[in-house]
Amino acid sequence: MYMKLLFIISVGLIAIEFKQHIIWNLIQVGKERVDLAVCVLSARDNFKQRQTLRETWFNDDYYNNRTIRIKSVFVVGRPGCRIHPENRVDQFDCKRWNYSVPDNPDNIALFQISKKHSTNIGYSTVDRLWMKVQHPVRIKRLGIANIITSALKPELPNSIRVGLATFDQGEPVEIVSVQFSYMDPGILHNGYNYQPITEQYMRKDLEFEIFVEGASTDFFFGDSEKTIMHDVGAVVVEGLTADRTYINNSNINSLISFMFNVDEIEELRSKRDKRDILDLEWQSREVGVEAELSKEVKENGDILLVDTMDVYRNLPRKLLACHRWFNDKYEVHFVLKTDDDCFVDISSILNNLHVYPSNKLWLGHFRDDWLVQRSSKWRERYYTSQIYPKFACGSGNVVSSDVHNWLAGNYLDLFAGYQGEDTAMGIWLSALGVNYKQHTRFVCDFFPKCSKPFVVPNLNIAKLQVMWDNNIKCGFPGGCSCKQTIL
Repeated sequence: MYMKLLFIISVGLIAIEFKQHIIWNLIQVGKERVDLAVCVLSARDNFKQRQTLRETWFNDDYYNNRTIRIKSVFVVGRPGCRIHPENRVDQFDCKRWNYSVPDNPDNIALFQISKKHSTNIGYSTVDRLWMKVQHPVRIKRLGIANIITSALKPELPNSIRVGLATFDQGEPVEIVSVQFSYMDPGILHNGYNYQPITEQYMRKDLEFEIFVEGASTDFFFGDSEKTIMHDVGAVVVEGLTADRTYINNSNINSLISFMFNVDEIEELRSKRDKRDILDLEWQSREVGVEAELSKEVKENGDILLVDTMDVYRNLPRKLLACHRWFNDKYEVHFVLKTDDDCFVDISSILNNLHVYPSNKLWLGHFRDDWLVQRSSKWRERYYTSQIYPKFACGSGNVVSSDVHNWLAGNYLDLFAGYQGEDTAMGIWLSALGVNYKQHTRFVCDFFPKCSKPFVVPNLNIAKLQVMWDNNIKCGFPGGCSCKQTIL
């Protein structure tokens, strides 16, 4: 009886799976075939770039015939950021820079410890801080929580070190540090002990870290204690984990602090007084961009508007949205991702795809052992390793249909908060067992003049037009003199 029941269940499961397979194939049969889908990531106001591409390589009718079907779209975020760039934390996101102007700009303590709270449940204790300077400051003292210095013993020769590091080519370089010991615990101020340093001028947009060595987050604040950050806003502060990734918790209890002066205080007041006006001006500009974009969408029909804020940090979301859209509407064989400042030789790419296996293909120019950056435009806040998995550089790369279907099918589950779409692809696909196929004709930076690249990045409108004209005229984007050189 038991074996009979298992047999019935097995037959039922096979029937369900077979039925699902038939339904999936029927859905696919009903879709239009596309040999190469092209996702061009583009910013809302890049009108001239998009029009130049339409007049050059971004023209499906140029390639389509009875045997080849190309479908290209510009991927644009539907909403734009309504915060003026001067009022944002940085130009790569849409986070407001919130700040106040201190009555006294001198000797401000970044943190103080308050004992007037019923609980500190939900707070993360941190011993490393990342900071970005929004308005110039002068750091005068480094500090550590008194719960640490008060635990130092005279019979133990241990000391605690607090350091300050600025970034050089993406890596922190220590520029100053101080020591705390039982014999010299520093001066107590609002729950932190401070030691003086040589005054450090921190210019606008500088990023730096402050860290502690010789102590750990095992030190606990009292149940009614928590750290309160001064809201001057001259510096933006985030807590970091031991591996220097972002702590996604605005409630932090910091073991470290510093004291500083706000420089050019009148300029900060002027910024504060103008910020509402700047936002209104920017929002008025956005109304114009929205109107022009709506007109462009209607006239050309080649723009995919996706429901994500159109800022640099959302490029991974835009890429996933493009995969999902193509997967919903077409039976796609290959997908090419590129940007709106790139020259692309679609015909050459198509002519070379047949030489590669179509199973789990990822074709591009790959970066190996690429260090994860913790500052500036490429600051990685979430990926915990120090080295990225292999990824294709951003000018262009191609994936096969099975990889495309996997990305589209996992659209909601894949974490899209990584700093860029190219490194995000490397992380997403690292566990999929893809076939990495290296091809240097996907140019990452510069290309030899008389070569025949598939893709060339970072081009202005004039250069892109010239390269296209050369390629049509003589087959060499770098110039027709190359033809004579080859001959």
